[in-house]
Amino acid sequence: GSRLGGGSCLGKCAHVFKLIFKEIKDNIFIYILSIIYLSVCVMNKIFAKRTLNKIGNYSFVTSETHNFICMIMFFIVYSLFGNKKGNSKVR
Repeated sequence: GSRLGGGSCLGKCAHVFKLIFKEIKDNIFIYILSIIYLSVCVMNKIFAKRTLNKIGNYSFVTSETHNFICMIMFFIVYSLFGNKKGNSKVR
């Protein structure tokens, strides 16, 4: 009985991976875009920190503001492309 359970678990895992793969394949552009955008955000933060540290004006507030702006931009971009995908996929 336990072996059968293990088999069904493996089947479930495979099914989940298939779903994830399909989702990634459908939204590969969004994923690539988000990876690029997040890396740009990180780079901006690093450069901002370096330059502002030299000036001596870098604070937690600017960091949080930058994060917030990045998040808003990311969600705007994601919703724009997400809505396009969603509309074309209406069942």
